[in-house]
Amino acid sequence: MEKITREEINKRLEKLRESRFNEESYTITKPAMAMCYSIDYIERDPAIYSCSECGKKFEIFSCSFDKCTIQTFEKIVEKYRSIGLDTELRCNCEECVSQKNCNWYEVRIKAADEDNWHISLPCLDRQCNGDEDRYTSDFEYELVFKFLTISKEIDDFAKFFDELYNVKFRERELKFYSEKPPINFYKEQNLTVARAIELIKKHTSFGNLEKNCNYIFYRFMSLFSEIFQELTYKGINGEKFVHSYKDAGFIKTQTDMALSKVLGLTVVYDIEEMRKNINFIFTARKMETFISQAYEILEQSDKQEFTVWEYSEFMKGLYKIINNG
Repeated sequence: MEKITREEINKRLEKLRESRFNEESYTITKPAMAMCYSIDYIERDPAIYSCSECGKKFEIFSCSFDKCTIQTFEKIVEKYRSIGLDTELRCNCEECVSQKNCNWYEVRIKAADEDNWHISLPCLDRQCNGDEDRYTSDFEYELVFKFLTISKEIDDFAKFFDELYNVKFRERELKFYSEKPPINFYKEQNLTVARAIELIKKHTSFGNLEKNCNYIFYRFMSLFSEIFQELTYKGINGEKFVHSYKDAGFIKTQTDMALSKVLGLTVVYDIEEMRKNINFIFTARKMETFISQAYEILEQSDKQEFTVWEYSEFMKGLYKIINNG
């Protein structure tokens, strides 16, 4: 198996960060809808593990109400190993946690040419509620895995969408397309993903879309999300998390935080990026009247660069100042 190096990881980050100059990076991406449902209680047998510190065998309990179990993160560790990263999951017993001040659980990752581990704390048994900056969710590990595994760059969007939509998807939905001509993507100058999706949404529409769900379009988007991946920011969100990591691109701040937690990458925002982030988030929250005040507070900070964590703290303080009026 070919090992991933730190240089390769840094190049991926550089590629991702280049997209901060694109206007698409400064659109608001709304969280996907979450479905509410009831969960029946299921007894789970305890898992037996050896303490990484003292070697003693001990049990780890979980129930069906826990979002993630220790087995969730075992699978994540195996996924990271499968792509050539040294990865291990460490579990410690109660005595060692108490006496040696070590963590209950750790995920350790390093590239082939690194000597030191990047240590993150997996969120288990709802322990991370209210402390998301300290713990790492399965969502964030999957997000970083996606960052590490995107490999194919598409240099001809017209050809890509012509083959995907006019050929492959059309074959799946022959009844719907029996009398519809294909879309001529080639006539679009400088075709973008956003423009192609706009054309497809219009092409698949039928009847009154205020009353009818465009199910053909959503079927296409499901196929699209399975096939198309791009190492680029896909908007920014005022919240830290969305419900799916299967989007074509990466939501900016939540991705940057995950990369910092899991791989120890340092992401830095300059003043212009800070201003753009503030503008789009405040606009989305209908707080346009406070944008000028936010810019003034930013200038008063007397900083030219912010790490993603400094950005997060700045935004928290900003909201507090504005809310206290």
